[in-house]
Amino acid sequence: MGRGPIAQASVEIIRLIGKAIVGGGDSRTTSKLSRAERKTQGATESARADRELFAGLGVVGGICLLIVCLFSFQASGGGKPSQPIEAIQISDAAAVRAALFGATPVLIECTTPRVSGRNLMREAAAEQLLPDSVRLISLDCAPRLLEHFNLPAPQRAPLLLQAGHGMSAPQVVARHTTTQSLVRHLSRWASPAVPILNSTLDLRRHCLSRTVCLVLLTSGVASTSAKKAVLAAVGKSHRELGVATLNRKTHTASFTAQLPETSRPVLLALRSTDDANGLGGEARAFKGVISGTDSDTQIELDAFVSTCAKGAGEFVRLDALPQIVPAGERSGANAGQQMQSEELYDPLLSFKRYQQETRLWY
Repeated sequence: MGRGPIAQASVEIIRLIGKAIVGGGDSRTTSKLSRAERKTQGATESARADRELFAGLGVVGGICLLIVCLFSFQASGGGKPSQPIEAIQISDAAAVRAALFGATPVLIECTTPRVSGRNLMREAAAEQLLPDSVRLISLDCAPRLLEHFNLPAPQRAPLLLQAGHGMSAPQVVARHTTTQSLVRHLSRWASPAVPILNSTLDLRRHCLSRTVCLVLLTSGVASTSAKKAVLAAVGKSHRELGVATLNRKTHTASFTAQLPETSRPVLLALRSTDDANGLGGEARAFKGVISGTDSDTQIELDAFVSTCAKGAGEFVRLDALPQIVPAGERSGANAGQQMQSEELYDPLLSFKRYQQETRLWY
């Protein structure tokens, strides 16, 4: 059965490649050879042609294999390092507290009870697909931990929990079958949020566990443009900072006593301290105008946020612990009662294992 023109051309190209590897043969012309010599030479040339064809096939096959390996290498992440997964111990109360109740979004892989099955968190981390704002943690989820938070034991796949991000308790990540589905869920869940601070407990959960918290003080509901301006200043470079709003008409904060009363939004950078003087806080006010439309004021706001993120700038130590109470109440007089009532609803303080080791503004 004859070959088509394309197939024949392909064979000739492969044979030429093989000929360059095998090398040329005897250059004598067939007219100078006897009949027996021509017959022998024909067999020799036929064998050489086969060797050239096989050598060419080997070269082409090797090139194809190399291309497949390169594509596989690129698809597996191109040799990029996996996203880091931090391992913490259940006995480390401070680390567990920060993971479960901090302001940073956290994805937790329960290493125990150990089950077989796909670990979507590690697959997505290996491909660097998970959002940079999400902290990845592996934790020994002891039975007492699962029981306390009413969490189910893993069945077919490792148990994944989402925690932090202002949540009052860790929750099971909804079942996902692909890494893409998990990444989409985490991207929506961990997107920057601007909670409203209505109590000292809100201040603990959303602000004081951050390195610096940006509190937008307003005389009413915070405008969308003001919140967008602050979030734009935070951007992707300073995701460790928290952003929250406080309505000065409905609530009073101990850290706003020295600020003038004004109808325009005021941005205050707040951070906690724990030094020789004990637990406390420091604050720094942004003296510019917050506007989502003026590029000049946005540059000033960007510089303020960047300075606060680096821990620089003139922070002023607060005279009292940061507290938030309803308007008309004195924070100093009612702080103790407010703390006691809020502790009843704070899962961290009610968790007996950590109650003695935890110091959260009381």
